[in-house]
Amino acid sequence: MIGFVALPWLACLSLGLDVLNTETQCMNDVEDERELLVSMLQTKIRLDPSRNRSDYNLTVGPSSLPRSRLSTLDEGLLSTRPLFQKVEVSVKSLIPRAIDYDGMSTFCYHKTGSIFSRKLNSAISLHFPGNLTSRSPEGYEFLIDYESFPTTRHTAGVFWMAPFNVTNGQHHVEGVSADFPFSSRMNLVHWYRDPVSLILSAYRYHRGLTAFNIGEGWASMEAKCAWCDKKSFDFIFARCGYNCTYADLLNSLEEEAGVHIEAVHSSASIKHMVSNVERWANEPQVLTLSMEHLSKDFNQTMRCLFDFLGVHDAASLTNIVDSMQNLRVQHADPHNTDGKFDNSQLQLLLDEHPSLAEPLASVRLVVNKIYERQAQMYGCPALLS
Repeated sequence: MIGFVALPWLACLSLGLDVLNTETQCMNDVEDERELLVSMLQTKIRLDPSRNRSDYNLTVGPSSLPRSRLSTLDEGLLSTRPLFQKVEVSVKSLIPRAIDYDGMSTFCYHKTGSIFSRKLNSAISLHFPGNLTSRSPEGYEFLIDYESFPTTRHTAGVFWMAPFNVTNGQHHVEGVSADFPFSSRMNLVHWYRDPVSLILSAYRYHRGLTAFNIGEGWASMEAKCAWCDKKSFDFIFARCGYNCTYADLLNSLEEEAGVHIEAVHSSASIKHMVSNVERWANEPQVLTLSMEHLSKDFNQTMRCLFDFLGVHDAASLTNIVDSMQNLRVQHADPHNTDGKFDNSQLQLLLDEHPSLAEPLASVRLVVNKIYERQAQMYGCPALLS
């Protein structure tokens, strides 16, 4: 697996990357999107530094896939198996407060707030220099199994399951597997998103990925997905004879058909996420949060999070929350799709879909009970999934 420790932006000056115009990209202002792009490039270059841009076969510009290249859409995979299994765990109304360990971790999945979580980790490392080991210039270890450029595997992202020292240091893991060996000697912030909200956000976001500009190079390559299993990959790309990019495929379908494709594409992430919610439902060392918490009350969510991490003094909490204000998600952020589209009909379609209705109801019930308990224990914003 690939372990990636975040490097400072100016490190790209010393890499000699053919895939970036370093004179232009590295000397401009430090924009978040460019920084993330370089991060992904560095992840791949560790595997194969001999590649140059001509190897990548990237599609730049608007979608160009003719509709005639697509086979007729049927729900297929989505109608023959549930997107995820019904959650049946009993959520306790009362559990012990988290023990304050030296180490902390944040776990997330694609489209559950991964960009925010990275920024949060950088900010947290500034406030806990004494008890969180700095393993990189940014103060935390970024773990991701991700290859954005052509490889022999079908998916850019693979779910992380390799153990690491959870009792010391600060770690951020993207795409964590349901088979990851959890330890109760960790403080874990688990970023969750309602499955329907995840699918709709992923659909809108992936549909707009038509250029090599925001760190998602996989979506501009033919027959490449991200954190999807092989069965889903075949179902998706058989529609164009494995001869289209994922972004072009979504742009070549009507919205209803496209959101079905995205549901299949995101199904592996949702399964791992929901399985982890189920196994950690009564775990005192896990705080389950969502981007909806931040939207409802950013300051209260930060107080809740830092109270969970062991900061109980009111004055200290106030100072830390004040220092986090620059992390607020901006409407113009291309990763943020909230409020930019009318998804009412598509949401109804997914909410009532035969393969989703029952498992959705079960996980929403479980998550609502977890949120209610966390509101009582740590003052998290009251939220219904």
